[in-house]
Order: sequence, then structure tokens, then C-alpha cells
Amino acid sequence: MLRNNIQSCVKFGMQKSFIKTFPRPLNRLFAIFLALSLLACQSDDFETLDGHAVSVSDWQGQWVLINYWAHWCRPCLLEIPELNKLHHDMSVTNKKIKVFGVNFDGVLGHELEEQASQFSIEFPILIQDPSQKLGYQRPNVVPATYLIGPDGQVKDVLLGPQTYDSILTFVKKWEP
Repeated sequence: MLRNNIQSCVKFGMQKSFIKTFPRPLNRLFAIFLALSLLACQSDDFETLDGHAVSVSDWQGQWVLINYWAHWCRPCLLEIPELNKLHHDMSVTNKKIKVFGVNFDGVLGHELEEQASQFSIEFPILIQDPSQKLGYQRPNVVPATYLIGPDGQVKDVLLGPQTYDSILTFVKKWEP
């Protein structure tokens, strides 16, 4: 396994000959460090538009709402104030609800920043689409909101524009 990880260094611009220049004990230490670094890269973390890392493990025991939106989708833009309100009211129904947005078109960088600013999005925007890592199908229409329960399972997929109250109704439906 370590040999495979050392060989994968070439992907990161390091030549195997560079690794061999270290004395044998350091070579092994370097290989272990590299293997651990590669494993760390395979985490469930996502990055937000503002550069913060978001770990799925931090969501355990909390409700998570992932909303897909697009700048050309009028219903998406109409629900943004509702999602902003939910984002700011983190103690709804004595449970935390984390709100995240995902740009449906996969826009990145400066263009995404401009859209988020233009539409006054105040909740974190995930740069990577989380659907594959979280095991759900990416939506075909927007707006689409995925409601993930405290157990990490998708509880509902809400299509069309949502309101603060409609989201709380779905959360309450799943609470014991």
C-alpha cells in the first residue's frame, strides 16, 4: 500500500527519484507521511464559497437543508429570503438546522460570488455538489431542497419554492 502511495506522488509533481534520495529510514517516514496525507484528502469535507471547510461529521445529530438554486430560476430567487431567515434562526424547534446552497449550474469563482451577492444569499454556498458523496441523486429541476435528518439520511426532497413555514412542517413531520 505504501509503495502504491509513493508511486502516486508522481501525480503531485514529485518524482520517485526524489524520494529515493532520502536515507532509507527517512524514505519510510516520508512514505508514511504521504500515505496519511493522501488519506486525509479523501474526507467527506466540502468547501464553502467563503473558504470554510464543512465536514459531514459535524452534521451528525442536526438537520441539514441543501438547496439547489440558479440565477435564472425566478422561484429560486423568491425563496432565498426564506432560506436566509431559516439560516439565521438556528434554534428552530429546539434543533439546529444548517442551511447550505448549491449552484445548480456549477458556477464557480468570481461569477458565483457575484450571483450570491446580487441575490443576497446569506447562507453558506457549497462549491462542490454534495450529491455523490452524500448518496442522493442530483436534482433535474430547481429549486430543489434536500432535507437531511439528524441520522444523516435524506428525509424529503422538496421541489419548487419553499417557505420558512413549509420547511419547518417537513422537519416536524420527521421528529419523534
